[in-house]
Amino acid sequence: MKKTISIFKKIITCFLLTFAIQVVPLTVVRQFYDGVIGDVFSVGVFFLSFFICLTILVYLIKSWGDETTLDCLPIKWVELKWIVLAYLANLVLVVGFIFFTTVLGKVHDNTSSLRFFQHLETSGFLYIVLFWLSTTFTQPLLEEILFRGIILGSLEKYSPIVAIILSAVLFGFAHDGEMLSQHLVSGIVLGILYIKRRNLYSCVVVHGLMNATVTYLFFLAT
Repeated sequence: MKKTISIFKKIITCFLLTFAIQVVPLTVVRQFYDGVIGDVFSVGVFFLSFFICLTILVYLIKSWGDETTLDCLPIKWVELKWIVLAYLANLVLVVGFIFFTTVLGKVHDNTSSLRFFQHLETSGFLYIVLFWLSTTFTQPLLEEILFRGIILGSLEKYSPIVAIILSAVLFGFAHDGEMLSQHLVSGIVLGILYIKRRNLYSCVVVHGLMNATVTYLFFLAT
């Protein structure tokens, strides 16, 4: 029982730390700065907070010494076949989920996202490049370490299925503030990929490809 409580404390600590380091500084910057200056500060703060957060998470994983979480750190070659399969499955299931929930009457309000991409189109070239880099690499890397490496890895010893679902629920909640969303579907696919192949970096690539696809579609919509 004590071990279980300890694991959940670790998960909550990592989850809240990541939120505090990644989200709060950007929110504060946006409150005080707008326009080009706000964009420049936001990019700087984002990458600084990314490296701080990454360093802390890696340190915590090593200090805990848990084999199932330590397993996510070694750099491994990504597996193209599994990346393609997971990406296509992710894409089909997410589109299917959005279609199904729309039929059931759920309204997917993308107004704020569309406004953001309209603003992004008027930003400088450097900011757009940095945004793509954060969307396709830094964000996926940090999120996969947290949700698949730490959360799923910590819970896997109890039940792989429960670990996949719980990590996916938290993944969805962190993105949409909802327990049931398309990010939940993505989280399940990424969780299965991680359990099957024990390769965090394949998950990072699939995650980055999904983000790139969504970003590209929003650019087309604007």
